[in-house]
Amino acid sequence: MKKFIVIFLLFSLLFLIQFSLMGQKNSRSYSLNQVEVSLYNGGAINQVKPLVGVDKPQNSIGLDHSLNVNYNRLLTNDLSLTLGWGFGFQAFTFKLAEKSGFYGTVNFPYWQNAVYNIYHKLFLKGIYNLQVNKDNRLRFSLGGGILQFLPSGSGICSSNAEEITEYDLHITYPNQTTPFAVIGLDYIFPLKNKNELSVGLQYNHSFTKTYEGKYQLYDNTSNGELFSSGTTVGLNVSYIFTGNLTQQKIKARNKNLSDEKAARKEVRKEQRYLDPKATFVNIYGGIGSGITKVNDPGAYLMNSGVPDLFAGIEYEHGINNNFFISGGYHFLQHYHSVGLISLGMSSGSSAFYAHNFTIGGGFRIITPENFKLLNVYGGFAAGFISSPIGSGSSGGISVSQMGGCSECFIQVSSTGETISKLILGAYLGASKDFRLTDFFYLSINYRYLHGFNPVFESDIVYESSYFDGTKTATAKIDGTAHMFSLGIKLRFR
Repeated sequence: MKKFIVIFLLFSLLFLIQFSLMGQKNSRSYSLNQVEVSLYNGGAINQVKPLVGVDKPQNSIGLDHSLNVNYNRLLTNDLSLTLGWGFGFQAFTFKLAEKSGFYGTVNFPYWQNAVYNIYHKLFLKGIYNLQVNKDNRLRFSLGGGILQFLPSGSGICSSNAEEITEYDLHITYPNQTTPFAVIGLDYIFPLKNKNELSVGLQYNHSFTKTYEGKYQLYDNTSNGELFSSGTTVGLNVSYIFTGNLTQQKIKARNKNLSDEKAARKEVRKEQRYLDPKATFVNIYGGIGSGITKVNDPGAYLMNSGVPDLFAGIEYEHGINNNFFISGGYHFLQHYHSVGLISLGMSSGSSAFYAHNFTIGGGFRIITPENFKLLNVYGGFAAGFISSPIGSGSSGGISVSQMGGCSECFIQVSSTGETISKLILGAYLGASKDFRLTDFFYLSINYRYLHGFNPVFESDIVYESSYFDGTKTATAKIDGTAHMFSLGIKLRFR
C-alpha cells in the first residue's frame, strides 16, 4: 500500500508538470525548473514509559540533521511543486539523575549521551508563494513522504564502583517505512546572481514510532520502555538554484541563433568550462570504516571494520592538461573489532583516532563538451594516532544457538594495545563533482587508504561447541580504511 502511494504521488507530479507546460512560451526570461539544496537542523523528543519503580530517564531531545536535494517545478507565479530526497542522522539521547552510589549522566556533554542512526527520505510538497515586497516573499509548504532508518539496535550500560548496574538501555530500529507529513514557512531572499536563499521553520509529523526499547535502572529497581514518535521541529536553510541567469543568457543568445536548443547548448557548454588551473578547497564528511586485519589459523574469524563518521579538508590545484595536485587533513576513529565468518557479523570497541595528512595528485576526466565525468587520484598519507603507546582496548563476541542448535555457541575475547604513534599509508580514490554555481560545487568521493605499518596489535582467544578446547588468533590495525564522503567544494579560480 505504501509503495502504491509513492507511485501515485510520482505520477501525479509528472501529470501536473506536463499540464503546466501548456501555454508556456519559450521567450520567457525565467526558468520553470529549480534545484534546491537544504540543510535541516531540528530535534525529536525521546520519551519514556515507566513500568516498575519511581526512577526513569528524563525526556530528552535528540538532534536531527539532514541534507536534502529538491526539484522545484513552477506551475504559476504563486504555485509550485517540489519533489525531494534527502538523508540525515537522528540521535537517541538519554539523561539520568544522580542517585546515592550512582553518578547519572545529566552532567555529561551531549555527544556522550547521544547515539545516532542514519535515515533517508522521499517527499512531495505543494508550495504557495506570497510576495512581501518587490524582492522578498514568504513561502508556505505542505506535503508528505516516507522515511526509513537503517534497521539496527543499540545497547548502552554502565556500572558503579561496586559493579552494580547503574543503567542498561536497549533500543531497536525496525525494518519499516515511516510515513510523515511536513509543514514549512520560509522567508526568501533574492541574490545578485539571480539565485535565492531561504530561511525558515519546518515541522515533520511522523505517523509511526521510529524506535522502541527498554531500560533498567539502579540495580533493576526501576524499569520501563523507551520510544520516539519521530516527530521533529527545526530550522531549515536552503540555497535555491533558480536557473534564471542561465535562462536570460539563452534568451539573449537566441536572438542571434534563432534556435533555443542550440543557444541552450552553447550557454551550458560555456558554464561548464573549467580552467585547467582551477583551485578548489573541499570540506567533506562521511562514513569511514577502519579495518582490523585478523590472522586466524582456525579460519573461524575474519577481517572486520566498524563504520563511524569522519571529516576532513583538502586543497586541490590544477596544472596543465587537467592534472592537479592535492593535499589535506582528515581524522577517522578506528575500532578494535573481531568478525565471525559463519555469521558475517562483527563487534568492536574504540581503539584510537587517526589524524592523517595527505599529499598527492590526480586527473580530471572532462569531455569536449566540458562535462566533468570523474576525478581519479592517489597519493601518500602520514600522521599520528590519539592514543599513547601501551594503551589498551578489549572486546568480544558471545553468540549462542548458532544454526538452530540450542547447545551451539561461540565466545570470542580479545585484548590489544597501541604499539606505534606514527601511521603511514597510500591511497587511491575517485570523485564526482557537481557544479551548482561557478563558486560552489558538491562532490561525492570514495577513497581506499592502505596502511603500511601496524599501530595496534591484539591477541584473540575463542572457544566453541564445534571444537574442543580453545583456539588463538592475532589481529592488527595499520590504518587501512574505506571512506565514503560528501563534500562542499569552493572554487577560487
